[in-house]
Amino acid sequence: MDVAATLEVRGFATARRAPRMPRPWSRHDAAFLASAVAVLALALLGRLTTVARFDAYPEVHAHTGAATVVLAAGLLAAVLLPFADRKGIER
Repeated sequence: MDVAATLEVRGFATARRAPRMPRPWSRHDAAFLASAVAVLALALLGRLTTVARFDAYPEVHAHTGAATVVLAAGLLAAVLLPFADRKGIER
């Protein structure tokens, strides 16, 4: 009973959380946001221009060509570039 009374005195009985202070975004957060936007834009560009066309019926067929390779390289770069910025996270 004493523990419950102590917790109530310290404010644990109010059932309200302390207000959370928003933290500004770091450059790493911005890099990953830019990466996600770039991946989305490249995926939409590939789909709308039929560069990334894929037919699953009646047989599996993926179109290959220079444009598809460039699109794949762009997607790979957009995914991996945020991990290249290692400055500021050393221990």
